[in-house]
Amino acid sequence: MVTPGKDSTASPRAFARAARPESRATHRHLRGSLSPLFFLLIGLGVVVPGAWGQDVPECPDPGMCFLDQDAKDAWAAERGCAFAGPEENGDCTVTAEMLGEVWPNADADLLQDFADQLDGNLVEYNLDTPERLSHFFAQVREETGPRLRLRESMNYTSAALKATFSYFARNPDEADRYGRLQDANGRVTQVADQEAIANRAYAGRIGNGDVASGDGWAFRGGGLLQTTGRDNYQSLQDAYENSSGDDGIDFVENPELLEQPQYALASAAHYWTENGLHLSADAGTGGGDVDAITRVINRHTSSYGDRRDHFDAIWSNNVFEDVDCGS
Repeated sequence: MVTPGKDSTASPRAFARAARPESRATHRHLRGSLSPLFFLLIGLGVVVPGAWGQDVPECPDPGMCFLDQDAKDAWAAERGCAFAGPEENGDCTVTAEMLGEVWPNADADLLQDFADQLDGNLVEYNLDTPERLSHFFAQVREETGPRLRLRESMNYTSAALKATFSYFARNPDEADRYGRLQDANGRVTQVADQEAIANRAYAGRIGNGDVASGDGWAFRGGGLLQTTGRDNYQSLQDAYENSSGDDGIDFVENPELLEQPQYALASAAHYWTENGLHLSADAGTGGGDVDAITRVINRHTSSYGDRRDHFDAIWSNNVFEDVDCGS
């Protein structure tokens, strides 16, 4: 995954799911009422009670995600099986106040949007323990910064461009032309041309076309885990279509969709589960455990220490201590 300040081509097999309908009056301008269901069911043939008291077999792993609960129920009915839902006990809720401790400078309404998206989905997202939540949010905090930025900033100084991206190391004159310049007092004398920077930094990489294609800017980092590059946005689209069909949502044609909380979160949660990072989170709360997750998300990053610091702050402040999903 390519993130701000990281010249790496490592990126997730991105996933796209629309998030569950919100209980509050937010995002009502969006089309449809879509619900993400990441069911990784284990154990086949377990008997569960049927709707009318009879016993029916538990459904096998469907190998896909469902558009909504109706689609899931229809799939089960066609096969004469039933899904055993997770048992949630205690307070299985992440609040906007908790998220505010992760992102102290984020907009309050945006934090509430994410809390709404998490509501009822923690078990399905494998974010159902304080350890898993702390590891997940330590990573996305680094990816999105203290203000919870959902698209990658390319506001680099000339010097940072040369140090960060191989393109600008090879073309230092272009770094001076497009990068931010400051005088000795720190006053900005030239603002960064962020679009020009992205188109050069990511040209010919991760499925992007050349500089003139504009792909670098269009497919710069997006979402909580900063999906980057045309190839990864296409993977996002493929996964979405496999689960939801052709409903007009297109992440390649409209990469800015990852700026919307429901897609920003659902794509990150899919990556988290598909790469088994929830299991890595179960391994422990030490620095080495944080590093193991960082290596999967962004192996070549220089931010290993920062991610450990984020985790330590979240864990030591008991941000998610009261989240109890009965896991």
